Amino acid sequence: MCAKIIYSPKVLISILTLLSLTSCTVYTEKRSEALSRNISATVDSIDAGRFDLAGKYADNSLKLSYPPKHKIKIDSIITNKTKVNKKVSSIITSASHINLLTPAPKLSADENILRVVVPEKFKNAMLLVENSTEWNNLLKEKDFAKQLKADNANLVKAGDATNIELKKQKEMSDKIIMALNSYQKQVIQKDLVILKLWLALGGLTAVFGVCIYLRIKNIL
Repeated sequence: MCAKIIYSPKVLISILTLLSLTSCTVYTEKRSEALSRNISATVDSIDAGRFDLAGKYADNSLKLSYPPKHKIKIDSIITNKTKVNKKVSSIITSASHINLLTPAPKLSADENILRVVVPEKFKNAMLLVENSTEWNNLLKEKDFAKQLKADNANLVKAGDATNIELKKQKEMSDKIIMALNSYQKQVIQKDLVILKLWLALGGLTAVFGVCIYLRIKNIL
């Protein structure tokens, strides 16, 4: 009875789970915090019209999250210039209160256009493209440069936190796999010992049975 309890694979796995429960809980909380911070920053970036930051924080979130079983498909909106209004709605993709309009590029009549879709609340905002002439001119302004410096510092910090959690995730996964492999080997070895004991017991039983039979026949 005791041997079965000690050598049961289910019991060994349960013990492993209990031993790693505390460390896994702490790890999960830290991982969830990093993921939550990135998701929150993504939402806040979109709300502030900072789509330049939203994509970067969203990438961090994607690294920390598990791949979905059923991914939601998102398609771009592509239209032909001859079939749509030539007026391009202005959007803001930079800091709030910066109103610079970047003109749409000249396209041939039959060229397709990628339509950038933004919420209705940005309909009166103006377009500011990263690394454009307007963007580079703004970098010369103290307040804008200071804001971008703070934004980049936050991105670096979030990226470092994301990489640390990804490293911990790999280490935790490797530890669990190694521990399971070790317990599996122990279970196999102990099962072999038990099998040998049963074979030895079976052999002794057979010998004992033969001796009894021979005794009954008065051979011994």
